[in-house]
Amino acid sequence: RAPTTSTCGVSPTYQHCAIGVASSRASNANAAVAGFSLRQTGPAVMPLFLFDDDPDLRRGFCFASEMLERGVYTHPWHNMFLCAAMTPADIETALDAAEGAFAALKRQAPTLSPVPKLAFLTPTAR
Repeated sequence: RAPTTSTCGVSPTYQHCAIGVASSRASNANAAVAGFSLRQTGPAVMPLFLFDDDPDLRRGFCFASEMLERGVYTHPWHNMFLCAAMTPADIETALDAAEGAFAALKRQAPTLSPVPKLAFLTPTAR
């Protein structure tokens, strides 16, 4: 039977939500430092991060690719899922990856091309 409390005496569900909230706040801070703003929706344990001023998702695709290069899978337009088995150290690893991915996106943003499979979202395609 799975334990009903974590080693810190907090229910695993509460701890999972707390990790999600902390992760969302840190992601916003990392984005702001790199000069981006995010829209975050969904429950804390199922966040969806979308970049403001990214109608064709080119920034989202770049960020997701850069995260994957750093060993963290994210999705450019779909909710992601935090696993209850994730530890604070796992979240720190993901946030470190995000810091690097935001920096890479900042360097690449001025020259990003539309994502070919989503080109129909660009104003010139309408």
